[in-house]
Amino acid sequence: MPNVVLIVIDTLRPDHLGMNGHSRRISPNLDSLAAEAVVFENWYANAPWTKPSVASLFTSLWPPQHGADQETSASRLAESLISLPEALREAGYVTAGFSENPHVGRKTGFAQGFDSFENRRRFASNRTWVLRHAQRWFRERSATAPFFLYLHFLDPHGPYTDPDAADLLVGLATSNPAVAAGRIGKLVHNGELVAPINPSDVRVLEALYDAEIRGVDRVLARVFALLRREGVWDETIVVVTSDHGEEFLDHGSLKHGYSLYEEALHVPMIWRIPGTAGSRVDAFAQHVDFAPTLLDRLGIEAPHEFRGRSLVALLSGNASGSEIPKVPVMAESTWRGIDRSAVRDGRFKLIVDARTGRRQLFDLEADPAEAHDIAASEPERVARLEALLDSQMRQSAGTRPGGATGEVDPETERGLRAIGYLDGDSS
Repeated sequence: MPNVVLIVIDTLRPDHLGMNGHSRRISPNLDSLAAEAVVFENWYANAPWTKPSVASLFTSLWPPQHGADQETSASRLAESLISLPEALREAGYVTAGFSENPHVGRKTGFAQGFDSFENRRRFASNRTWVLRHAQRWFRERSATAPFFLYLHFLDPHGPYTDPDAADLLVGLATSNPAVAAGRIGKLVHNGELVAPINPSDVRVLEALYDAEIRGVDRVLARVFALLRREGVWDETIVVVTSDHGEEFLDHGSLKHGYSLYEEALHVPMIWRIPGTAGSRVDAFAQHVDFAPTLLDRLGIEAPHEFRGRSLVALLSGNASGSEIPKVPVMAESTWRGIDRSAVRDGRFKLIVDARTGRRQLFDLEADPAEAHDIAASEPERVARLEALLDSQMRQSAGTRPGGATGEVDPETERGLRAIGYLDGDSS
């Protein structure tokens, strides 16, 4: 069986990659990988922030089902759930994971199924930390079994503090010190701007964000070189994706976690499979589909609890998307007092705010920027899409595993505040 390396680059918008036409050449290594990979152009996260998104990636369950959807460390993956690393280990894989993001850690239940697992405790971006752990793991591993290696890079998550950003800032200026320092947590609170910022400020923030993407891309080159040096490149499936996107005033705010617009949910999904030609797939897919697809590609039966579908037919390099049945893409966010869900079925997307009762409907073929809410003129379509949500996401709430609730522990709280989570953001 082939080895698998799953790389999650936190907070990565696909439209900031050269492979998708971004004007800055900041991702040459990822672009080169994509050129020989199967690239899903319409892949979506099931939540706009890390913990529930990666939980869906690992468990093939909607956020209401897996229940890891709050910020506290007590909101965690239950041991009763079957995660992807567990299924792979049961099939004979050696499993290892190294995560910079504190939401994906031992205290939140993500270590289950891993033979080796470490998460960064200082809660600060240090992309070479992930690389060093991968290098050490290769030095110590036994080469007698196939492996699954999970690498989670925190950048380009805010604050945007890459030390090599100067060349991307040429010709840009801001009078806002928080903008200049990339401290987006000082610019927004609970999804709302704390003070107006102008288009020049946004251009500075995007340049700083791009610098972090470039920094991660350079480390990816070293990861790929490591796989070649270890002699496993030609026997390894490499998958690169993200947990969610990032907002740059697309709909009036910054950061992520609160909204369910395209900029928050649309993520890259790249499968480099030895012996498979590069291609682009336009079928709509989502994180709950990842684990069933990977297991199917490896010839491993997926647990019956998984809710996603296998897209293995689309990994051949010449599939169009007509080979699989169409299903709606869905997402949810229920943190910090919000309760929002979204469903996209083809060209139409509905966003429901359960607390305010607001329904927004967008025709993404005619209005890809989601600028024109047509809910008032399409009540039947709103009702149909909301019924899809009821039948999938909302009815799942009663099936979530029993888990602890409570306060976040002090160490985790300090770390989450440092990277811009929890009330009173410091980033």
